[in-house]
Amino acid sequence: MKIKKYLILLFLTHLINMFIPSNVFSYEKLTHYEINQYIGQNNINGFSLNSYLKEQLLFKKGYDELFGQKTIHEEKPTVYRWLGLGGEEEDGDLYQLRYLSHFHNPLENDWNKAGYINDSLILAMQKPNRPFGKYSWQEVREYYYQALTLPKEEERKKYFSETFRGLGQLMHLVEDASVPAHVRHDGHGIGEPFEKYLYSNNSNLSTWFIGISTYFFKKEILNYNLNLLQENASLSISRLIDTNLYNGNNPEITNNSGLIGLAEYTNANFFSAGTIPGTIASGNFKFPHLPNISKSEYDIKDPRDKSKTTQRSYYISNTSPSYRLATYPMFKFFYSKETDEWLNIIIPVSLDNEVYSDYASRLIPLSMSYAAGLLEYFFRGKLDLTYDSANSKYEITNNSEEDMNGTFEIYYDNNKGERVKYWDNNFEIKAKTSGNNKFDISNSFTEAKDIKETGRYILIFRGKLGNENNAIVGKVVDLYVSFKIKLIRDIDNNVMTPKGYGEGEDQTRITIYNSNKNWCGYAIPYDSDDKYL
Repeated sequence: MKIKKYLILLFLTHLINMFIPSNVFSYEKLTHYEINQYIGQNNINGFSLNSYLKEQLLFKKGYDELFGQKTIHEEKPTVYRWLGLGGEEEDGDLYQLRYLSHFHNPLENDWNKAGYINDSLILAMQKPNRPFGKYSWQEVREYYYQALTLPKEEERKKYFSETFRGLGQLMHLVEDASVPAHVRHDGHGIGEPFEKYLYSNNSNLSTWFIGISTYFFKKEILNYNLNLLQENASLSISRLIDTNLYNGNNPEITNNSGLIGLAEYTNANFFSAGTIPGTIASGNFKFPHLPNISKSEYDIKDPRDKSKTTQRSYYISNTSPSYRLATYPMFKFFYSKETDEWLNIIIPVSLDNEVYSDYASRLIPLSMSYAAGLLEYFFRGKLDLTYDSANSKYEITNNSEEDMNGTFEIYYDNNKGERVKYWDNNFEIKAKTSGNNKFDISNSFTEAKDIKETGRYILIFRGKLGNENNAIVGKVVDLYVSFKIKLIRDIDNNVMTPKGYGEGEDQTRITIYNSNKNWCGYAIPYDSDDKYL
């Protein structure tokens, strides 16, 4: 059945491409573009990408760091704009049919069958080698590794741009789980009404963004029943979409303060245009259940005269806070040129712009929260390389909330401007909360002689982070900032180098050796007033 649907849609798509400009289909792309940029620039769920980039990768400009060549929007794209571009490009061009993998029905237990025609969006997030763009989670992980380790700076910039674009595309898939049509098998061609409404009311996005403080997911969802995940969707990010808790008969569980998959919440609480009770394609969805929902009157603009208002009845959700779920059956005024009069036509339950406005005020911030959760999960690992001057030893520290077990690597940039691997080893470091989150590498780590910028190294972990295999964690370190030396001044207040500490060197950065004459790092000297020189 799916193959037949696919062939029919492919044929129709070919015809549409021949006669309709491609920009007709771009209404949804700009919404994802704006949402992803906002996520990249703001602190959401307690995570700030800007802070992470500055503290862990030493990006001086944070999310304003420039990467890559000119794009369709930007002469010089920054980190957060790459996130936006990825959100826009995930749909691809119409003929590419990537959007066919943007559906997930959470009531289908077998996720291989949960998509509309192609793979479920959960599978798309984790499926390598998708046509027209390789941006699965695993592939984006590899892009990040290349961005941290490739020899040439231009190559690394390219892969940084691919990393953030890829994250934007993955965020798009998460956000689609907040679109009712995408979680209720409501196939749509040229345009889906809710998405068209969002595009037409793009100026309201900033207002909807404010609601992010009210709607958020909880991180615990990413560790829920991971042993029950399907083999081809075994990553924790699957739980952002579906926890297998909602079975179509228990909608109350979907309002459990963020501990539910986004597709489950959307499916149980919102209609799409083609899944309203009484419509031709209402589907097999019991909820929302209209007979158990109250009715209320609202003032709206009169469709006959926008300067006036009239009343319309709406079904109101039984959640808190409540929202307009659908219009109540009503009469619609229709002007007949033949009779020169207004006619009353009965309209059944439907979704109008007032309903879509209420939907957007809930689903937009909720989708942002879950998409931001994916971004945070990607960058959740935290590492450090420090020198313990009291015990004369180098230590790698795991500052993450999960154990790390795999390969630890240290790179540096040499005098030729090439990034080279300098050191690696395999071991395990327990999580920060264990109290045993340090590993001594003093016996195998010494100074790089041809280093371009003294004291600067790139520490990388590749391996199992918590429940995720093949995770990548990066940290750029400046070892010299770990030291301070009090300098001696002579009678004329000239700085004197302390005996044994790099006599004759530049006094703003002094080489430090331990008692065995092994290099320990670099010191920033300060005077008797504890001020750096």
